[in-house]
Amino acid sequence: MRRSLALVTIVSALALGGCASPDPVASPTALDSTTPAAPSPTPSEVESSEPTESTEPPAPVPTLDYGMDGVEIVEPGDVALLEGAPDDFKAFAARLARQTATDAEQCPGAFHGLTVSRLIGDFAVGSVNACGGYSAIWSRIDGRWAELLGTQEAWSCADLTADGVPEGLVAQCS
Repeated sequence: MRRSLALVTIVSALALGGCASPDPVASPTALDSTTPAAPSPTPSEVESSEPTESTEPPAPVPTLDYGMDGVEIVEPGDVALLEGAPDDFKAFAARLARQTATDAEQCPGAFHGLTVSRLIGDFAVGSVNACGGYSAIWSRIDGRWAELLGTQEAWSCADLTADGVPEGLVAQCS
């Protein structure tokens, strides 16, 4: 059993390190002391082997469009209006709504909150308002939503491209 465990550990380490062969490897539960390991392919076999990756195009990234006016989030409970949005984005929007309410205490009477207009994959666009306002693009970065860009001007096409913002998230840029 130790030999099988060591083999599974080595195979796993190679796969995580990007050095595994392109041939499918038996699952770790299928390896035991009675199953011999398959020999590693020679470099010429690797070069001539059929690719194992799918040649199908990637699935389209879903787009959620909340219309011209978007969805206004003034208090955390308003995130329920973000139909179809990922739960982690809703949690981020709730935190941002709480923050804008706190910021707006300095200027009572001003609209506070955020408006979400569109989500495409790991990106969303809208606006943030407390004692003033600006347009914002939010993105999931390292597994967490954060503000990627904010402006009171037209979106810079160069900035959008540099940050990998998908086409169609914003109406236009300059």
